[in-house]
Amino acid sequence: MTLILRKHMLRTCCLAALLGTLPAVTHAAGTGDYDTLQQNDTRRISGRVTDDTGKPLMGVTVVEKGTTNGVSTTADGSYTLRLQNAENAVLEFSFIGYRNTELPAGTKTTLDVQLTESVTPGCGQTELPLPSPALPSCRHRP
Repeated sequence: MTLILRKHMLRTCCLAALLGTLPAVTHAAGTGDYDTLQQNDTRRISGRVTDDTGKPLMGVTVVEKGTTNGVSTTADGSYTLRLQNAENAVLEFSFIGYRNTELPAGTKTTLDVQLTESVTPGCGQTELPLPSPALPSCRHRP
């Protein structure tokens, strides 16, 4: 293979990766054949995150479990995430004041989620046990 063809192939792959419009491609490891390209197991999943009443939640963290691959939801509660392990992906949804939710992506391309509020006692709202005497009462027996 000529040097010009190798440069052209490298330029095309870099451009595709920068634009994000084409699937990421990598050279087949361990082969001397530069014409053999392998496509990564990636795909996009998108959706919308709302609360119990259907109101969109902005700033919800959506992470592919077991990776650092994640995004935050926009003002209308929507997100789009390119999965690294599309076949076995599990998405984790977390937001302050709401219960964390984990859902398998499966073969879906759209996954809408409704988060439930988490009720935790705030400062000064926990119940304390009734006070007990420091010493047990004793009766004097003559």
